[in-house]
Amino acid sequence: MLLAGCGGDTSFSDIKAKMAEIKSRPKGRIEPPPEFKVYKVFSYSAAALRSPFDRPLDVELTALPQKRSNVKPDFNRPKEVLEQFGIDSLSMVGTLTRPGSTFFALVKDPDSGLHRVREGNYLGRNFG
Repeated sequence: MLLAGCGGDTSFSDIKAKMAEIKSRPKGRIEPPPEFKVYKVFSYSAAALRSPFDRPLDVELTALPQKRSNVKPDFNRPKEVLEQFGIDSLSMVGTLTRPGSTFFALVKDPDSGLHRVREGNYLGRNFG
């Protein structure tokens, strides 16, 4: 086994001299950080307008139909099953179609009953 080491001068005079020389140098100056301009936030105000990429709309102005004061419910017709429920308690759960036949909707009542309805049926209270 071989053991080797340094010996001799333990005063570290060369290191102390170098450190003293570094400390005696003039101190450096750090430049301040650059000032940034305040960013002005862009406010997009055309979001509610029509998109320029959509096709132009063809708007035809038509006269509104006049209110008819003689519109009354038919008191003589028989009430239908779904007229006993509020319209807010009914929900549409599906549709049925047969080739060459009428289009039907499936409506669920609050009692979980399923009903087939079509155009012309009455739903909800107050004469449907």
